[in-house]
Amino acid sequence: MVSFLLSAWLLSRLPSLPPGESPATHQVRPQPAAGSGFLDLLRRVPLLPFLLLASFLSVALIMSYDVLGTIYTRDVLRGDESFYGLQVGLIGGGMVAATLFLMVRRGPGHPLRDLAAGLLLLACIPASLALGAGVQPGVARWLTAGGCLLGGLGDGLLVVQSATLLQLISPAALLGRLGGMFQSTVTAGRLVAVLLVPLLVPQLITLGHFFALAGLALAILALTTAVARWRGMGGPVAAPKEA
Repeated sequence: MVSFLLSAWLLSRLPSLPPGESPATHQVRPQPAAGSGFLDLLRRVPLLPFLLLASFLSVALIMSYDVLGTIYTRDVLRGDESFYGLQVGLIGGGMVAATLFLMVRRGPGHPLRDLAAGLLLLACIPASLALGAGVQPGVARWLTAGGCLLGGLGDGLLVVQSATLLQLISPAALLGRLGGMFQSTVTAGRLVAVLLVPLLVPQLITLGHFFALAGLALAILALTTAVARWRGMGGPVAAPKEA
């Protein structure tokens, strides 16, 4: 309850979205028709696949950490529930810090740039866990603690700016539909982590290799998102003019 109230207060204090650019300075992208199918929406709104994939991977990673975190803490870090609680607290603290940063930051910023930074920071969690699997438990604990704090910062950026981007790239008539697709993607990420990860680790792949692949996937997606930002994607989708 406390975390919910704190999150609600922080979100209420965030600045409003920047106004859309005028047609003279911003390339107008066509607005999908209300009856467009899912594949047609992916084609007409190029940034949507990036956003859905980023949301899916980030949620799947956090849930994978929830599934494997206690095992990793016991078998690799040689720790107990108190150190696992510290890791969770560091992730939560990072999320709160990232939200506060977005709230007090001067200037509109760019959600897509923040999304790329969030993915890269979130990759610190699996990267630190992968590195920790090959070193002494004492060193691994420091790596894990640092990775959880940085990853929490990244997750906070992702949560806030994913919602911001969804509003920016969604035509008004389809905002509800795209919001439903977004929530379905998030739910799919949770289900994949809960149902499939226990079948893969450690039967088919070790803890260290699993987290190394997860970190690599997030880093590649962060680079792809940065390229999308460089190409000028991520602006508002303007509605077509009436005839």
